[in-house]
Order: sequence, then C-alpha cells, then structure tokens
Amino acid sequence: MFNEQIGLRNIGSLKSSVKNIAFNSNVNIEFKPNDIVVIVGPNGSGKSATLKGISSFISHGDTKRLIAPVTSVTIDYQGTKDDFENMILSSITPAESGYLSYRRDGSTHTSHLGGMWGSKKFKVFADFLCRQVTTIERLTAADPVKRIRVTSKPYVPIQYMTTDDNFEKRISSLFREAFGNDLIVNHGAGEDIVLHVGKRPVCNDGSDRVSRRYVEMVEN
Repeated sequence: MFNEQIGLRNIGSLKSSVKNIAFNSNVNIEFKPNDIVVIVGPNGSGKSATLKGISSFISHGDTKRLIAPVTSVTIDYQGTKDDFENMILSSITPAESGYLSYRRDGSTHTSHLGGMWGSKKFKVFADFLCRQVTTIERLTAADPVKRIRVTSKPYVPIQYMTTDDNFEKRISSLFREAFGNDLIVNHGAGEDIVLHVGKRPVCNDGSDRVSRRYVEMVEN
C-alpha cells in the first residue's frame, strides 16, 4: 500500500499551483491558486494514482508520463528564470565542478537550470516543487502529539491550537467551511492533544474550556 500527499510550494517570487486536472472519466476540475484540496474515497478509487500522475507530470512535463486516471494536468507557474535559479541555489550548494546532486536521479549542472525552467521539465527538481508523503510518514504524523506549556514555543503545528485561541478558531472555521462541523481542542484530555469533530459547545453558566462541564460537553 502506498499513499502520498502532494503540495506545490511557493518560495519567494516563484509560485506554482495546479490549475486544471482532466480525468479519463471525462471529469475536468479547475483550481484557484490558493485552493486547498483534499482527495477522499475508498481503497482503489484512484487517490494515490491521481497524485502520482500529477507528480510525474511535474517531474517530466510530458503528458506521455501521466498515470491513469489522470489524462492531463495544467500547472500555473509564476516567476522568472532567476527566481528559479535562486530558489535552487539557496537550497543546495553546488560542488566545485558546478554540479548539484539530488536524491532522485543523479546530478545536474548549474548551467542547465535556465533551460530546465524554460522547458518546465524539472526532473529531479520536482523534489522542491512537489512534496510526497509516504504511508509511514502519514501514519507517524497522525500519532498523538504531547501538550506543551502555554508559554513554550510549539514545535509541531497542532500545538498552536492549544496555545493560541484565535488560531484554533481560525482552523475550526476553515474546517467547518469544508465539512460542516467544528474542530475542537479537548483541553481536559491529559498530556495528549485530542481533537473532536462536532458542534462547539456553548456554556451559559460561566464555565470555560478547561472546566469539567465544558470538557464533558466536548466529549459527549
């Protein structure tokens, strides 16, 4: 089993996003630059295949490399050749010979970066524009996160929801917009950070979010 999550990155003036995806079922989906997309479905429905098709196109810029059910992908790029070169060279220091080594398929000379930007066939540089998460990484990321002191600096994103009320409300608002329910932090769940999905309780008796009464309402 293999699952992956792909997100196109914006770095400085260089921006990239999926503009359109067409499928072999004649479905054609348009995306806006700031859209956050979640692909859901049962096993074997094509979630991973869709992401692999997008990843393959980003890597090679060639529709012949697409993987079913994806039949075409349109990527919107904003930026210049200099932006692209600066992004690469700020991330990896070339060897004295001028070659940049990558984990995918070998190395590329710095003099080739301009041509790669022009052709949009990023090959090994897809590592910078396309983040892939394996099943093990995804499951590990879902492990319970420990609570921290309110005055401590969060080291994983979910901890911001326990230390910043406004941030929690903002995330919950986005979640409610997408799924119709609130995302609620259970502040009485012990050392692990526990999130609940449902309608946010309203206490009219003066109870706050750490009170027994409020926690019972969240859990029920």
